[in-house]
Amino acid sequence: MENKNSTAATTCSNAKHAEPVSSFSTSATVNRRMNMQGMQNVLLVWLDNSINDKNVDCSNTIKQLKRVVNNINTFTDSEECIEFLQTITNNKVCMIVSGSLGKYI
Repeated sequence: MENKNSTAATTCSNAKHAEPVSSFSTSATVNRRMNMQGMQNVLLVWLDNSINDKNVDCSNTIKQLKRVVNNINTFTDSEECIEFLQTITNNKVCMIVSGSLGKYI
């Protein structure tokens, strides 16, 4: 059965420079790059009482987040986090808050 409404992109895998077949995939790639550039200018604040830089999982999570966001600030104390947030002016902030500390923010 043929699907004429498919938006999937196809590339030639043995070509040196694979070219997308549809314009949809090209525009999606451009939009993804623009979104990534926009996220790099966002300040990420992560409040979690179990953050531990020596924990392998936590360290790996921070490394992966740094691929998307340049500025990451981690806090285990909600008061310290609030004080930090009050100093921020003219910046976009994205917050990750653990469930137990969410009631303090």
